[in-house]
Amino acid sequence: MINANTSATFKERVGVLGNQLALFKTKLGEAPKIIPGEKGSDEERTRVLAIVSIQQKELSEVIDKVTRALSEQEKKKSDPAATLDGLQILDEHFKKLKQDIEKIVEGQYECSLEVYKKEIFKSADLILDLFDFITPNIRFELNYMKKYYRKPSNMNNTIIPELIELARKLEKHEITLKEFFRGYGWGDYRTLGYMELREKKKLFSRYQFFENSPESYKELNEIKSKIYGGRIQV
Repeated sequence: MINANTSATFKERVGVLGNQLALFKTKLGEAPKIIPGEKGSDEERTRVLAIVSIQQKELSEVIDKVTRALSEQEKKKSDPAATLDGLQILDEHFKKLKQDIEKIVEGQYECSLEVYKKEIFKSADLILDLFDFITPNIRFELNYMKKYYRKPSNMNNTIIPELIELARKLEKHEITLKEFFRGYGWGDYRTLGYMELREKKKLFSRYQFFENSPESYKELNEIKSKIYGGRIQV
């Protein structure tokens, strides 16, 4: 799952992302025209540059935490759940990073920052791709769910389309790990998470290990139990 090659590539891609944030900040700082905010152009330039500076500082802090988690995992002093806990911090940070960069680019559309934004987003996604070890397990489990829901007696209760869409969004980094497991949104616009959908009408506990050994999901169950407070099987 986590090895020396992963750690080395992680550091390399983080360095690329750091450089791209620096270029974005330089481009913003040297832009001849800044669309003024509430207090004028100079104040707005100072404000948006401060946002980028904060992101750079927080990125450094988050990377330190994740690097320590990777190091412990390589030394076998940490279990996968502890490693994923650190990666979730990275996942949440990148979500906030993208939101901040998106707002700046939209607000300062005359600065021609779109290309820089795309490169920053691409680098963030490439970093997350290094740790995409959950979705293959999810996809594997979905194959067994599909067998269950093919039965005429179960077809009306299927939640396969919702689970497939959640898995797609996680793979595309459109949602975070936390949102994937726990859901997101509010009220009528709330999307149920993976843990909620799997336990809907208590169907999953009856066929979790149908045609499959419990050991196949042992690691995944332990990760979810320690981080999200509940095992897959009921």
